[in-house]
Amino acid sequence: MSGIKPGDEVSGDWIRRVDPASGKTYYANFVTQASSWVVPPDWVEPAKSGPPPPGPPPPAGCPWKAVVDPTGRTYYFNPTTMETTWEKPEGFVEEPEPAASPGKKKPRPSILAYMPPKEDHSDDEKDEEEKDTATPLHERTASQFAFGEEGLNFDKMSLDTITLPKLDENSVAGGGVSTWDDSKKESTAKERATLVKLLVDDEKSYVKKLGVLAKDFGDLVQAQTARGEKSLHTVEHTRLIRNAPQLHEKHEKLWADVFDNLPAENADEELCDRMLKSGFDEGSWQGYGFYKASSEVAHKAFLLLKEREGVLEICQGCERLAQVNMDELLDLPNKRLKYYLQIFTKMAHTVDPVTQLMTKYRQVIDKLRAAEEDGHRSAVLKKARDRVGKIQKQLFFAKKSPTNLNLITPTRYHLIDGQFKKKFGSGGHLKASKQYWFFLFNDLLLYTTLPNKKGLCEPKYALPLMGAYVDTTQPEKMHIAIKSPIKDITMKAKSMEERDLWLNHLKNAIAKLAEEGNMRSGKPKQTTKRGW
Repeated sequence: MSGIKPGDEVSGDWIRRVDPASGKTYYANFVTQASSWVVPPDWVEPAKSGPPPPGPPPPAGCPWKAVVDPTGRTYYFNPTTMETTWEKPEGFVEEPEPAASPGKKKPRPSILAYMPPKEDHSDDEKDEEEKDTATPLHERTASQFAFGEEGLNFDKMSLDTITLPKLDENSVAGGGVSTWDDSKKESTAKERATLVKLLVDDEKSYVKKLGVLAKDFGDLVQAQTARGEKSLHTVEHTRLIRNAPQLHEKHEKLWADVFDNLPAENADEELCDRMLKSGFDEGSWQGYGFYKASSEVAHKAFLLLKEREGVLEICQGCERLAQVNMDELLDLPNKRLKYYLQIFTKMAHTVDPVTQLMTKYRQVIDKLRAAEEDGHRSAVLKKARDRVGKIQKQLFFAKKSPTNLNLITPTRYHLIDGQFKKKFGSGGHLKASKQYWFFLFNDLLLYTTLPNKKGLCEPKYALPLMGAYVDTTQPEKMHIAIKSPIKDITMKAKSMEERDLWLNHLKNAIAKLAEEGNMRSGKPKQTTKRGW
């Protein structure tokens, strides 16, 4: 590669040029000698025109030169140390530029003379990271594909710390001797009545806002479409309010069965009784999980669509009806189950521990906790299952390879993926290794070629985890050996931390298969089904 030429666009170690044969733009690294048609990850768009070349040598004893950048600002360049600074160096004396001799070319200055001093743009860079957090597939690490630090782990789902009132040995709910006097009972009863009114008013408002999202939003879209104005496509509309109609229908029934027409006296006890009869159980509120799993897509769709002609007017109409902005409206269902859990816990702290009412509160809170956990579980599982479909689209097949690898099944979900080094050899002699990408599912390990520039991978082998087990007695660090009746695979991670992460997911997946009856007595079940 030829050296840097005047007029080249430079960013870090990279130069941008135009290929004279094809007319296409390419990027060349003058340090590593690499070249690429794709914009390098660390490329920073330079100014449209670089600063003019520095003037003549400064006075004797001062190596600094004054240079003017494209915006007219003056900075100082030291050709000896290759330093640049906005501050005038000590001892610098500016002299007028002499006229250039006819026919004599000026020597080309160092490329650093064209690069003004860096300014602190850490806040700007942080904003850019927040705007676009999507990392290209081939640049991600294994941990970036997991759901949270521990990946898809249903056993350690995090709820905010919500503590119930403590009961001592002599104060058991529904029995024992009360230590509360009449004044305390009266004040706490008033506090509960206030909280019940707050909850009822908030639920009434929530049902109305949910109706705006589930019904009024669609009505406004249809009305605008009927007028012949540009509006949302059906897919875009569905993406924004996915599962909202289902939640609205459920909450209209909840309002009628639980919150409406509560008695004036002992309203909180009646509320607990109604909640216990309302079917607020685990498994009945999966719609919240599905909504939560799709809410990120909905927010992105809203940001992309709100500037389109007519869409902003629809959103503003919804905001007037719901009396909240569209961002809050889309996010309301994600917080609802947690809100119930928190406010009922707060009410429980105002109840005498020895009364039967405390037993009812505990039962309600247990149901709400199960519903919230069920919603969280559904959200995580739906994302993991959706990821399987996306991975299927990332696969490409060579002409000679079979193309019947179908990853999508009703029970399969994605756990984690990343890059690993596969060892080759037998009898304990690992002679060679090669880099691959792997996708770990709850019942399958698929390894492929590394993603190409388009993020596509060619499958190499799909190993069923049924009957497999993990050999952790590897003599070399950062290695994992997966033993199976049909094939053994030895994987090498980049670090012990990454190895432990993979090991945790593999062991959990195999253990869950054992619990579901795919293995007998903890021993691998022999199978004749071969991998892909």
